[in-house]
Amino acid sequence: DQINTSRTDIPAGAPVFFTATEANGNSGHIGIASGQVNDDGVPLIYTTGYGTTRDGISLLPLDELEEEYATDYLGYGETD
Repeated sequence: DQINTSRTDIPAGAPVFFTATEANGNSGHIGIASGQVNDDGVPLIYTTGYGTTRDGISLLPLDELEEEYATDYLGYGETD
C-alpha cells in the first residue's frame, strides 16, 4: 500500500490525508473520499468538523477543505 498524490480519480472509500497544522492540533487529518466530484471536477471528501463551526460529518470539496481547515492535501491511501 502507498500514498497517491493525485488530486483526481480518488476512489470512493479511500482515506485522504492532510498535513499537521496548529488548526488540527498538529495531528494531521484524515477524510474519506466519496468517489464523487463537484461541478468543477474537484473531489468531494467526507470529513468531521474538527476545530470549526461545523458539527458532525460534512461533504466538502477538497480545495474548500484545505482552505477552511488551513491544511494541505498529502494524498490518498491505495489499498488492494
